[in-house]
Amino acid sequence: MTALDHKEYKTAETDFSNLADDHPRASLGRLARFYLAGCYMAEKDPGKARDELNEYLAGDGRPDFKSLALVQLGVAYEDLGQFQQAHQAYSEAAKLPGPQKMRAELAVARMLVREGQKDAAIAAYRQFLKDNPFAEERTGVFVALAELGVQPEARTANAPTVSTPAKSAPAASSAATGTNVAPNASAVSAAPTAPRASATSAAQLPQSASQPKK
Repeated sequence: MTALDHKEYKTAETDFSNLADDHPRASLGRLARFYLAGCYMAEKDPGKARDELNEYLAGDGRPDFKSLALVQLGVAYEDLGQFQQAHQAYSEAAKLPGPQKMRAELAVARMLVREGQKDAAIAAYRQFLKDNPFAEERTGVFVALAELGVQPEARTANAPTVSTPAKSAPAASSAATGTNVAPNASAVSAAPTAPRASATSAAQLPQSASQPKK
């Protein structure tokens, strides 16, 4: 098991940092910065995570990792109180297809609320409901809209019936309100599986079959 598997983040940080510095042009060297950022987020150091994610995104554009990296960058900015930068990162992630798209769209709406753009936030939430008639996150969106003073709209023919829970239900509202989806905004649990070997040498890290090709 690797240091990351055991949540030995300091050790993992050293290994990933060495790999990134020793092999900056190699695929695994660039990817090491992505995982290094996840370690920093787990250690509640969003400033360092932000820097590593920005450097990763500047040198690696693989779609499967880019969308997640942008979402985590948005989380880092949000934790730092830099909401405009978080809004920008989430907006870029929302433009990309993949499993992070809905999370990014909801984060954009959340940032609009934080920025005081109530009408734009309502429009974003309503667009989400229109585009995702069967998403589990719809319940949280209804809660967010209710908190913005919006009455539920009539159900469309293709949309499932969703009861709006009381505002005090934190589990329902976490995806659409001010809380981050991942505990401690950690990128580790959301990220693809890290290489299972010491990060001190690129040769020691076999490339997973599930990793995107260069």
